[in-house]
Amino acid sequence: MPVILASPEAEAGESLELEVSYGKHWDERSNKRHLRVSQTFKNDSGRTLSNHFMEVTHQMLSWVEATLSRALKRHCKPLLDLYDLVTR
Repeated sequence: MPVILASPEAEAGESLELEVSYGKHWDERSNKRHLRVSQTFKNDSGRTLSNHFMEVTHQMLSWVEATLSRALKRHCKPLLDLYDLVTR
């Protein structure tokens, strides 16, 4: 089940939506899960639409989680908060 955050629409018709979904089941053969992040920025006052998608497959080893957490903390604090939420 994905976690979806959406900002309230601004007066200028701008909106931001961030969706994070975390693989529900282990891949038994490779001991991996999937983290999918999708971000969409839309400005209805023009033809501006920005959509970014990232999928990360990682092994659930402590050093991998620590590395991913540090990278997310450096680059995007909201993504780290969502990562923590969906991996509990």
